[in-house]
Amino acid sequence: MNENSHPSYEQSVRQIQTFLYSIAQTDSEIKRVNPDGIYSPQTRDSVLGFQKKYSLPQTGRVDFETWKKLYEEFLKSEEILSEPEKLSPFSLSLKNGELVLGDVSDTVAFLKLMIKTISIELDDIASINDDAVFDSSTLDAVLKLQEIYGLEQTGKVDLLTWNMLAGSYNKYVRYNE
Repeated sequence: MNENSHPSYEQSVRQIQTFLYSIAQTDSEIKRVNPDGIYSPQTRDSVLGFQKKYSLPQTGRVDFETWKKLYEEFLKSEEILSEPEKLSPFSLSLKNGELVLGDVSDTVAFLKLMIKTISIELDDIASINDDAVFDSSTLDAVLKLQEIYGLEQTGKVDLLTWNMLAGSYNKYVRYNE
């Protein structure tokens, strides 16, 4: 059995090709190869280009130094290509699942950011402070927004109110990108 037909060899080649494929998505100087497990002339050329770019010995073979650099650049490309982490403010501990007058938290600060953003297009919302305190001006803004959205005017930000605010905020941000 030659090295080119050994399963672990194919897995190693496929890993190299996967690294190169990912790197090529963020670096146009690197030739993209399809991860098929075959060390083809295209794979060799991509490795040579990678070695040249990173001042590694240009052998077309993946030695330990080339492997380390491939892995390092692969991780960078994966970070660039990854989706941003989503925020889940309601996973935080909230009194009875609601934000209410007197609460102080990062979630309140985010609530206020959403209100300020939404209020750019609404004249009826009074100005609120940039802090993390659910104060009387925040209460007034929540009540007004609940009125605008046709929700029960409780002044509390429950899941229904939060979702209406978040939906409006997301629409505003997407529309104004």
